[in-house]
Order: sequence, then structure tokens, then C-alpha cells
Amino acid sequence: MISPYYFDCEFRQKLASDSVDFLAASYINGPQDPGIYFLDAQMRWQRHYSPRHGEAASILPEGMAVPVVEKTPNSPYPQGIAHFWDSFSTSRYHPDYALFYGRFKKMVLVFMFRPRSNVIFFMSPSGGGMQPDARTANPAWDWRIHLSGLKPNASASISVRGVYKQYKSDADILDEYRRWVSTCGTRLH
Repeated sequence: MISPYYFDCEFRQKLASDSVDFLAASYINGPQDPGIYFLDAQMRWQRHYSPRHGEAASILPEGMAVPVVEKTPNSPYPQGIAHFWDSFSTSRYHPDYALFYGRFKKMVLVFMFRPRSNVIFFMSPSGGGMQPDARTANPAWDWRIHLSGLKPNASASISVRGVYKQYKSDADILDEYRRWVSTCGTRLH
């Protein structure tokens, strides 16, 4: 934890094969706006809300091909997929601005990744369960990344910065991202 409102995480895994997957989920307790926000390829903020669990859940970076997803028998999803995140939105985010956020009351929760990290954002409108009224669902704001072509027995890692603070503006979030990226030794294009 870095005062006053940052948390930096490094996910590291020793490899048993030439690939690894990292993913994380954030269950949000009844936000007024359950959607997530990201920058598209034209640098415009876009809102994404998956209407049903397992429908258009994942947002890819611009230029990434939609991954091949094998169908699975007895799938709970109409597309026949094994995991709800294997459904893809037609929206794409700017690959140099690998960040997304969601809002809770006056606060904002931002997830930031290094540019061109090929992270995939995804969300579920009900992944966090139901409110006690049994009518309101809690969303999940999630991310995942697949790294492949690696040397077995090596280590793979990904760095993530989280920000939880009072929401000021989209421009403030973009400034936070640019400042963090500059400390990572990475340049934005």
C-alpha cells in the first residue's frame, strides 16, 4: 500500500510450461453505476456494462484478435463457452492506455497496467452476488492476461497499480495513469 490511495501488486509465477494466466476479480457492493470505463482507440472514454453474466463480458485491446474459445458440453451459457469471460464485447480499448475504472458513490477504483500488456478487462453484472433485497446484483470488475511463448522453469510476472480515491474527473484518472507509467520506465505513444 502506498499512501494515500495506491496499491501496487506484482503477480509472479514460476512456470511449469511455456504459458501462464493471471487474473483477479473485484466484487463491488451495490454501486449506483455497475459499469466500467475505459479509453477507446480514439481516446474517448467509453462505458461498458455486460447486460447478463456471460454476455459480451470481455474487452480486448484494439488490434488483438478474438481468442479462439472451445465449446464445452453442458455449458450454462448460450454460446456454449466454459467461462463467462469467454464472451467478447465489440468494444476495444486503446492498447497504450491499459486501464479501466468503476465508481462507488464518490469514490473511484482504477486498475492500471503497463501499456501494450494485452490485459483483458471483463465484468459481470452479478459476479459479486445479490444484495439482501434479492433484486439488486453486485457486479464484478475483473481483469486477466495470458502470457505465452515463455521459457519453462522461468518466472513470469505482471505489475498492476490500483487506485482507490475520491473521483474528481476522467482527466484526473488519465493523469494518474500517465504519472504511474512514467515511473515504470515505459513511454506512451
